[in-house]
Amino acid sequence: MHPRLLLFFSLFWLAGLSLRAQSNLITDPGFEVITAGTSSYTTNLSGTVSGTAVQGRWQLTFVTGTCSTTTLCSGPTTGCSSGSSVITTLDRNSGNQSLYMRITKQTNRNDIKLYQVVAQPVAAGSYEVSFYMKSDGVSLVTLNVFKSTAAATANGGETSGTITGTASSFSSTTGWRKYRAVVDVSGWTEAERTGMRISIRPNTGTGATGASLPQGPCPKQFWFDDFIMRPASTTGTLEDLRLTAIQVARERQELAANAGFTDEAAALLADISALTATSAPLVPDKGVGFFPTPIHTSAATNPFIQAMNTWAGTYLGQAFPPSQSGLPPLTTTKSTSASMVFPGGRGLAPIIRETGATAEGLYWLLVSPLSEYRYNPDLFYRFLHILYASADDYSIHGASGEIDEVPGATTNGLNDWFASPTFAYGWRMADYSFSDYIPTTFKNRLRNASDIMGGIYFTIAQTGLAGGTYVNRDVSYAEVLAQTGLHRNRTDWTNFARTIVTSLNTQCIYPDGAYSYIREQNEVANYHGGTTTSLAKIHAVLDVPEALTAIAKTANYELISIEPTEVPEFFSAPSWKTQWNGQSGFSGEPLVFVTGNPYLKGQLDQFRALFGTGYNSVFRKQLPTPLNVSFYRNDITAKPLPDNYVVYDRNIQGPRARYGRFSYAISGRDVDASEVVGTSAPGGLPGMQTFVGAMMTQAGRQTVNGVNRDELNAALMAVHSKVHVRTSANQEWRDWAYTSTRIKPKTNVTKTATAFSASGGLQRQNVGPTTFDSDWGTFQQWITLPDRVIGVVETFPKNGNPAQALEIDGRVRFTYGRGEQQNPKSITVLEANKRYAYGNLQTIIHNHDFTQISTGTAGILRDDFPTAEEIVFRYNLSDGTNLYTYPGDTRKFFVVEIRQSGAVGDATVSRVSNGDLKGLVVQLNGQSYRAFRNLGNAQITLDVSTSLTAGTIHKLYYSRTDNEPQTPQTFTATPGAPANLVLPANEQVFLVSSVQGEPLSDGFSNFNTLLNAMDTPPGAQLLASNNGLLPCNNPLLTLAVSTSAATGPLTYAFSGPGIVSTSGSSATVNTAGVYSVTVTNTSNGLNSTTSLNIGTTGNTAFASTPSPSSTTARAGSALNISYSADPAGCPFDLITPFSVELTGAQSATVASLTSNTTGLRFAIPAGLPPGDYQVRVRYGSDVLSQPFTLTVTAAEVFRIVATKTDICEGQTVRLTALGCTGTVRWSTGQEGPFIDVTPASTTTISASCVEN
Repeated sequence: MHPRLLLFFSLFWLAGLSLRAQSNLITDPGFEVITAGTSSYTTNLSGTVSGTAVQGRWQLTFVTGTCSTTTLCSGPTTGCSSGSSVITTLDRNSGNQSLYMRITKQTNRNDIKLYQVVAQPVAAGSYEVSFYMKSDGVSLVTLNVFKSTAAATANGGETSGTITGTASSFSSTTGWRKYRAVVDVSGWTEAERTGMRISIRPNTGTGATGASLPQGPCPKQFWFDDFIMRPASTTGTLEDLRLTAIQVARERQELAANAGFTDEAAALLADISALTATSAPLVPDKGVGFFPTPIHTSAATNPFIQAMNTWAGTYLGQAFPPSQSGLPPLTTTKSTSASMVFPGGRGLAPIIRETGATAEGLYWLLVSPLSEYRYNPDLFYRFLHILYASADDYSIHGASGEIDEVPGATTNGLNDWFASPTFAYGWRMADYSFSDYIPTTFKNRLRNASDIMGGIYFTIAQTGLAGGTYVNRDVSYAEVLAQTGLHRNRTDWTNFARTIVTSLNTQCIYPDGAYSYIREQNEVANYHGGTTTSLAKIHAVLDVPEALTAIAKTANYELISIEPTEVPEFFSAPSWKTQWNGQSGFSGEPLVFVTGNPYLKGQLDQFRALFGTGYNSVFRKQLPTPLNVSFYRNDITAKPLPDNYVVYDRNIQGPRARYGRFSYAISGRDVDASEVVGTSAPGGLPGMQTFVGAMMTQAGRQTVNGVNRDELNAALMAVHSKVHVRTSANQEWRDWAYTSTRIKPKTNVTKTATAFSASGGLQRQNVGPTTFDSDWGTFQQWITLPDRVIGVVETFPKNGNPAQALEIDGRVRFTYGRGEQQNPKSITVLEANKRYAYGNLQTIIHNHDFTQISTGTAGILRDDFPTAEEIVFRYNLSDGTNLYTYPGDTRKFFVVEIRQSGAVGDATVSRVSNGDLKGLVVQLNGQSYRAFRNLGNAQITLDVSTSLTAGTIHKLYYSRTDNEPQTPQTFTATPGAPANLVLPANEQVFLVSSVQGEPLSDGFSNFNTLLNAMDTPPGAQLLASNNGLLPCNNPLLTLAVSTSAATGPLTYAFSGPGIVSTSGSSATVNTAGVYSVTVTNTSNGLNSTTSLNIGTTGNTAFASTPSPSSTTARAGSALNISYSADPAGCPFDLITPFSVELTGAQSATVASLTSNTTGLRFAIPAGLPPGDYQVRVRYGSDVLSQPFTLTVTAAEVFRIVATKTDICEGQTVRLTALGCTGTVRWSTGQEGPFIDVTPASTTTISASCVEN
């Protein structure tokens, strides 16, 4: 090792001149005191380290000694480092002088240091350290702040303060630039803070050679000026803004000059000299975060103010410009005709969108009086660079970057739908608020960019919006036109923005709040929130009441499409973009602000508990938006979302249900594309991948703020026909017909069950949102219940004509999620070709006529979800290469049930297919559900008597539309007798048979009625079997409660003259009279009462309820029953004896021991479990009495007890038989309950009990 020495070079000062003399801890920060031309030297000393730091003086050290001359920055001299330094007047940032340094040799990155010891004690806290620097090339320069105890040779480590904020290593440039860092010395002792020093090490390397070595070649030149060390503050001054604007202008001037833009460079030089001091205060224009005027104006009352301030601190701690994989920086690069700074492409779209959103947030932070970073020069520096680079790039490339129908697919990334509004906003606001602080050249560039963007969007909007293809795109156009129109005073642009918003209200919002997508479809969930946000921003700048009206109309969408713990729907948009679901569409504060909806507030509170109010790197990478500052209100009392319901969702025109962790939906919105068959032209817009979807959630792995975020466990993503109609593209989404269009949907909705059916054509997809029709069609019919969905899927040639294909498939697709919250799983075969499991969803195949069933990953590209698997039904008559002509009567089908794993009961399912009549019948847990669809143009009369069950109540539902609630009817039918249903043309009926009330209850006509029911007494109706008439031969009826407007937990209190038993919403009665029930919603205490008069069909077969000799008896004992049978009142033939029917813990029918028309005696079965039993006297198979209640106790064991069991010869013993209610017969031939015996020898005596 060779010794390394330090040469101390001191620059003395007399009086300091600083930018902030009152707070700057640096002495002579601008090198104004030292005489110009001072100090030029070469280091060639050797020996030991010597010298001490002198407070309040600039000092420069070069390491001397013997070092290798083979270095990256080697010079002609000996020693470790060498160079010269001088105070110069030739080049400076401000004032009259600066420090010039020339390095001729440098062996180690720590060889050369410029430093100053702070002359005064420093208080604990954070300090801003900044300086201006330029060099003759790009070099790395390192800043350290050292404790007073650090040795002169210290280069960092624990003796150096922790640098926060921007990086402590900076790349110098050939133009003057400000460099800034914040150092935290709060943990230092007072002694360590007294005499602390700042240190600058030039040319510390890039690490490109594998180590941080000085970079050559030498000599190298550096200039330093205007050092500041002062207590850190998040706010700045107007003068800070002016100086920052000059700095950015210099950097942009240098970029322009280096790129050959000499005129621009010259103009910027002139602008810089014109940027004189100004005291004009910054006043924000009407904008995002400023209008509506915030109701809550402190961080204590408005969490989004604190979120914005917190994000600013985090953002300043990140490198700027941010690194871009494989790209130059997006914000500090000069755009040229050959180099686009913001290139298009889906991969870059998120980066560019985030950059625009950043500029939007920076404007609020810089200007708002509520910001803790108002006038902050570092934020202003970044803000100007973002807007200068984007305006510069758009002025050159914007017009050539066409606006594509696919977001992110534009040539210039600034034309991305979701990025362009934020940049247009930034250009306008920078020009408005900072006009006195930024160069004229820059202002002209901002205005030119707005002119180009506004003109492009105005032209495209006038022609492209006529089709109403994408609402989220249309509203983005409106937002751009609002910003650029205001910026450039183009009322035609702003007026057209208003027109778009107005038309949105009347044409593009479905009744339950979804925005339309491709005219006839819904958007996918993750588009919704962005559209609402755009509307709120348009209102913030244009004050458009129609924008708030549109937002208010969307309230229900948030409630019915997103799970309570923020698991968004994975199915049933309806849209061909099923695979794009799985992201939230929650709109947040603007929606709650406008509607004041307590249910939305409850959901929003839960959302904020999970994700916070600002940037969330765990669950959702989002920037906090100033929009929420002005739209936040805390005066709304939250209410919990409803659960355990099914409702007709007018967005998708089909049922949507949520039952705890299980939910499902069926889309019935018709997508009527133009019919083009057998041509190469697209057949119109794509239909739906699926009608039905379902999912199960599970408790999540993270708990945030005490709230556990649910995660998707498994989703039924699609169920559809899929026909392989060509081979030329070799891609499933282009070769297979599988999206459904021109469907003819029908939906029936009850309180807990629904029926749906639809028939339509199958399409194959083209690139983007266009499709080709095929010669194939599909029909699906579904019955949905609270824990399962059951359906039939049919595939066939259209119109009965032969059709060509390779393979005919049916697909049932599942997924476990996307993004960060995934729970990987695969399909498990529980029973081959019959039962399958996918997470907490189970699949049962009830019937099919395919030749093969397999499982595998799902499709590719458009119909692909990387985490999806399918159950595949296959039928193939082709040779695998050539298309096969399938007969016109080909009809492949499968019947499938998808249920949650905890579903109770196994369903019996049958399919009806007879010409135009289609049907699905489900029997489950004693209830029957029958859906019948007439696909023809003539009515069909259907006899359903063979499937009716005695004692049940039947209710018939016809299909419904958006504006017309269905009219359910109680269906009168007697088992075994003809029961004709008239099925109108192209209609579906849903017949529900049950003894329980809920399946028979009327469904909610829309989601609003469901919400109203949360605060409404339950509308109760009493229904009775047998049309409310007690049969003379079986005087027993079932009463069931139908609730037309109720949700939540309900209780039922029945009253009346002959209530035999009650169970939930049903009761059994045996006497004519008036019966009432009071239904109470226990969640809100509201109740309602209804009554029903029960009559009889004539005199009953039994004049009154039979009377037992005792109402309590032991099992195994005999009992007498008295009654009065009247064959004349309800004719029956007295041919066979009477019997007894017991119903309870165990049911039994027992023949009588003796019987006649006035009474009988029977033996209670000895094995009958103890408990209460309903007992009825039965004659034949269908004549029964009214029931009475009998309490059966445990049977007494038949046994013999003796006074003695061990006697002497000649003694007498008494034997007693216990537990016999009949006659005891002894083995001695005697009868009676006891006998006395005198045996002469050991003897065994037995007895038997004979019931009378």
